[in-house]
Amino acid sequence: MAFELADAQHAEEMATLLDERARIGRDLHDLAIQQLFATGMQLSAARDRLREEEAASGTDMSVACQALDASLAAVDDSVRQIRSIVRSLRDRDEDVSLVERLRREASLARTSLGFAPSLILTVDGHGLAQAERDREDELIGIIDAAVEPDIADDIVAVVREGLSNVARHARASSVTVDVKVEGLLASQPPAGQDGAASGDAEPFQGAPVVEVVCRDDGVGVDPRVTRRSGTANMAERARRHGGSFVIGPRARSDGERRGTCFTWRVPLHRGSRSGLPDYMLSGATGQPSSPPS
Repeated sequence: MAFELADAQHAEEMATLLDERARIGRDLHDLAIQQLFATGMQLSAARDRLREEEAASGTDMSVACQALDASLAAVDDSVRQIRSIVRSLRDRDEDVSLVERLRREASLARTSLGFAPSLILTVDGHGLAQAERDREDELIGIIDAAVEPDIADDIVAVVREGLSNVARHARASSVTVDVKVEGLLASQPPAGQDGAASGDAEPFQGAPVVEVVCRDDGVGVDPRVTRRSGTANMAERARRHGGSFVIGPRARSDGERRGTCFTWRVPLHRGSRSGLPDYMLSGATGQPSSPPS
């Protein structure tokens, strides 16, 4: 009954959250963007009048025109950013990036856990949390281009199930979910050497992979419990993509609260470097990167 009540509460909170996100998205689109458009039109008209006056009177208006051009560019950039936010606020998962979906799961799990889980997202060691806004958007684009939709759905499901298991069974005070996409930016390792992904399972060699590692500081896996439908589902999600799933005690002891760690890893069949746009790969070679217009 307690589990059913928690699930019902979670569903109600999710519905409320999605309704609020939809309302915010509508307000941003219908109000903020329209006001910015009106402001941009006014700035453009003022700039055109200044240029006409400059041509007629010979007065130098270049400084004022440059200031208006900069203001128009700032308005255009704000519109693009708001549109990006509106897209991320939509409640349909196919309209939202994988990174946003994972961040949503971590946020929703806070209620059932009683604390905020730590979510770490990296692409070949480049952390999204440490990246500047433009670089973060670029890395998010790389992830979405490399991860197939069915694999993305399973990654989200594995993170959701992992956090749910910690909330129900671990009695933990902290949990870290480390989602790593490897083999996209960095050059592939020579034959016979391990790939860059880390974890408890044998690493894939040569091909790009995605790996989810979840660690908690709870009571650990109870050997007397033989029925674990949640972990069985995660293992099946890995197998159908030709991947692996390993679960066991954490490698490092934390007193009596040793905790549990699982590693879920699958290859990315369409995640080769040749399948990504040139502007996404330029950051790996040290060349300046710029997104397409």
